[in-house]
Amino acid sequence: MKFRGGECEKDKLILFRGYSAKAQCIGKPSRLLSNSQTLQKRVGAGVGKTIGSIQRSPFMITLATNKNQRLNENNAMSSANYIFKSNTQLRLATNRLVPLDIEKKIELICRPPTEEVLTPQDLRKLLETEAHPIAYNGFEPSGLVHLGTGVICAYKMKDFVEAGVHFKAYLSTWHAWLNNKLGGDLALIRKAADLFRHSWIALGVPADKVEFIYSDELYDDIEFWAKTVKIAKNLTIARTTRTLEIAGRKETEAHYVSDYLYTPMQVADIFHLNVKICQLGMDQRKANVVAREIGEKIGYWKPVCVHHHLLQGLEKPKVWPIPEGQEKEAVASAKMSKSKPETCIFIYDTPAEIKQKMAKAFCPEKTVQFNPILDICKYIIFREKPVFTIERPAKFGGTVQFQNFNELATAYTEGKLHPQDLKNGVAEQLVNILEPVRKYFDNNTEAKDCLETIRKAKITR
Repeated sequence: MKFRGGECEKDKLILFRGYSAKAQCIGKPSRLLSNSQTLQKRVGAGVGKTIGSIQRSPFMITLATNKNQRLNENNAMSSANYIFKSNTQLRLATNRLVPLDIEKKIELICRPPTEEVLTPQDLRKLLETEAHPIAYNGFEPSGLVHLGTGVICAYKMKDFVEAGVHFKAYLSTWHAWLNNKLGGDLALIRKAADLFRHSWIALGVPADKVEFIYSDELYDDIEFWAKTVKIAKNLTIARTTRTLEIAGRKETEAHYVSDYLYTPMQVADIFHLNVKICQLGMDQRKANVVAREIGEKIGYWKPVCVHHHLLQGLEKPKVWPIPEGQEKEAVASAKMSKSKPETCIFIYDTPAEIKQKMAKAFCPEKTVQFNPILDICKYIIFREKPVFTIERPAKFGGTVQFQNFNELATAYTEGKLHPQDLKNGVAEQLVNILEPVRKYFDNNTEAKDCLETIRKAKITR
């Protein structure tokens, strides 16, 4: 198999970055030849940097390297070494690099914890017209990272990267400031943003494949504010009030003009970052729907929305059992929240802390719906493990294994598994799953400093 791309310098190494490939190289790019995707370089452990974009042809960049030096590239589907054989040809030295087809991309994007796609038809059309569309998730960096913000969001980042999507993790420092998080201390909020970035990397998010963006850097651009004003001019007070849920507030809790800036700014983020797929939690749905409603009207586009599941908090809902018709409100109020540490497992928690929190957690007997422990099983344990093993004394039935979530849910509903045994089993699994995070923060000085600083801060709602 050969790739052609333009005139090349002989015996220079070529980087062909395709789809969800992971590239590592030594040397500096000397010049861009041709390109059909966004080009990135990674020198040593450095962060990927975009260096060019031209449409409609294979792309290559030359690297100043020794003759016959090879570039190892690990792809989601295969691996490859590329090396020059002439001025205009490359030979694939090992396995063929196979592009992901659209069905595989859709499967990855829609993989749980994805809960809703607006719309599946729009997603397919986008992938048919753009090989590497931009997706983003935005975060208020306002405290420690729990299983929802950490593990669940890391899953989707990795899914999108594997699908060949250019993923932007947007650390919305100004939104946290507007929302008076961490007492409105912008320097402390920036520290929390650094903590978020380290947390996802510790959870296996590839730092060279995800672009981390801080809003206090982006907002120096006057064009962002022009977009914000344009969006605000197309939103009524009533429509904006109905979106306040995205800031974690009820419609009756808007007391300042800044509360109403939140939604126009968040929608402006989408268009200013050239986002084609909004990948956020279900609690951010209302802002994304606004972007879909007005995007084309104001000269932009209608973004696809991929919303993921929100993990339920560990405490018992305020009203139990949940009255029929009030499920949506109950789920929104019962989600994990870093401002209520008793409701969540932080990804840095020690094994003892995890077991203690799980022991106290709400876990209604024989009940699957709105059971936070089974929620963790469905979206984390079975994502990590093909088989879930729970060890228990012989007098209580001995060790038991579950091949999938439905098996577990059936056994629990039938009373064949006691809540305490379930909680013990989940605690052991979480201890193991989060072990790499604890090691990362033990060994990374900058990450440890961020964690210690935020642990001492007062977390505000």
